[in-house]
Amino acid sequence: MKNKRELIRKVIHFSGLSYLPVYIYFGRDFVLLCVIIIFFIALFLEILRLKYGFFSSIVRNYEKRKIGAHIYFGIATIFITSIFPKDTCISAVTIATLGDGVAGILKNLSLRMLSSISMLIVSLIACIVLMNFGVKIIPAFFACVAATLIERIEKIGKYYINDNLTVPITSAFTYELAKYIIQQ
Repeated sequence: MKNKRELIRKVIHFSGLSYLPVYIYFGRDFVLLCVIIIFFIALFLEILRLKYGFFSSIVRNYEKRKIGAHIYFGIATIFITSIFPKDTCISAVTIATLGDGVAGILKNLSLRMLSSISMLIVSLIACIVLMNFGVKIIPAFFACVAATLIERIEKIGKYYINDNLTVPITSAFTYELAKYIIQQ
């Protein structure tokens, strides 16, 4: 059951990559509208899960009575799409979805030591491919490094830090800061 649960979670996680073609081909306003609609549908389903136990078979033990990771990702995606330019959003969502997704798979396979380096490499390769869509490689490199570092932080004190919120936001801010510093 755990493997089936994790497979469902990763399918949901990687579905975030659909953001890329929607943004690239339909633009910011349309993708933002889609993300907001999907977020509110997910929020409604999350309320049902928390109140009545619907869909509780796919959440991890520490999420049973807490907000699910997809809600945090939705908040982060709405935030970055609202304030950052296209290249920043594309790189941040790619890093958060693809890089963090691969890292999560390796952690579940008890390959924690390889998860961070794999996240960095996969994210960077994806950003190189996305250069065709305006992603700038030097800012993307710094965003990948920052996201990889922030992904490693699981708890601060007794508080669980959800990387589905911190990774995309950290990626976006770092990418923009690097663009500003190197004037790219």
